[in-house]
Amino acid sequence: MFISKRVLIIIGIVVVVVMLGAGIGLAYAFSALSQQTSTNASLSATATAAAVPSPRAGAQNGQRRITGIIQSLNSSSFVLSVNQGKRKITVDITAQTKFGRAGKSASLSDLQVGEAVVVVGTLDTSTLTMQATRVTISPRSGTPTPVPTATP
Repeated sequence: MFISKRVLIIIGIVVVVVMLGAGIGLAYAFSALSQQTSTNASLSATATAAAVPSPRAGAQNGQRRITGIIQSLNSSSFVLSVNQGKRKITVDITAQTKFGRAGKSASLSDLQVGEAVVVVGTLDTSTLTMQATRVTISPRSGTPTPVPTATP
C-alpha cells in the first residue's frame, strides 16, 4: 500500500505536536513535584497552610520539613530565609532540639549565618514561627579544585 508524501508529512507533524505536548506536561509535573520535595535548591514556604511543604518521611505528628539559609542567629532561635529569600521563618530552638551534620551529632554552636539547613518541626503559619525538633546542617559546598589531565 502506497502512502503519499502529504499524508506522511501530516503524520509527522501530528507526532511532533503530541510529543511536544507530552514533554511539556512531564516538565510541568516534574517541576511541580520538585518544588514540593526540593531541598535544596528550591525553597518554599508561605503564610498559608496550603503552600507550606507537606510532611515527609521523618516528619511526623503534624511536623513540617523546611529547607533554607540561615539569615541571623541568637542563643534560642535563628531566622531562616526560604523561597529564595522571599519568606523568612523564625526557628525556635529548645533543649529537646537535635542537631546533625553529615550523619553526625552537632550543636547550635555549629550553625553559621549563610549555611543551608533542613529544619523539622511544628510550623505556626500565622506567625511564620517554627518550633524545631531537628536541625540538619547541609554539607558545605566548596569550590572544586581543578584536576589536571594529561593531554594526548
